[in-house]
Formats: sequence, structure tokens, C-alpha cells
Amino acid sequence: MLGLGLLQRTDSNLSGDYIITPVKRMATMISEVYEAFRSAGIPDERARAAAEALSSENVATKRDINELKATQKLHSWMIGFNLAITVAIFWKLFS
Repeated sequence: MLGLGLLQRTDSNLSGDYIITPVKRMATMISEVYEAFRSAGIPDERARAAAEALSSENVATKRDINELKATQKLHSWMIGFNLAITVAIFWKLFS
């Protein structure tokens, strides 16, 4: 499986340009989930695909969620500040 957007720079050719080749990306899999699927009677290929889909690359961690919350808080402050400045300008213009 080729990873999207993953390119590897190799040595330059005679004209000095870099040769860019795609990098194979190893899919990670949670072995406990795979074994649970297999013991439940799921076929091997489907169990492997499901375990890969639930790998850490596709699941948000607490750190990811906390980063999103921090970004959302920053955006809320930015919108509030912008709204306050806009109201102050309109107040000054029309009063």
C-alpha cells in the first residue's frame, strides 16, 4: 500500500534534479483487536482490515482532542475581540 503524500528523495541524476520515488507505508494493526475479530469468526482479510482501520493513525487521542479544544478556545477569543472592535467602531461612527 502506497502512502498518500509520502515521497522519498533519492540521489540526484546527471542533470542535478532529484529523483522522487513513492515510499511504501506499513499499515499498523492492533493485534488484540485482530485476534478478537478472528476468535469471533471474522475472515482473516476482513479482521486485518478492521484492525488496521482502528489503528492509532485513525483514532483521535486525548492529546488530539485537547489540541482541538485549545484551538477552539483561541478562535472564540479572536471572534469575541473582533466583534467587540467592530461594535466599538460602529458605536463611534453612528453616535
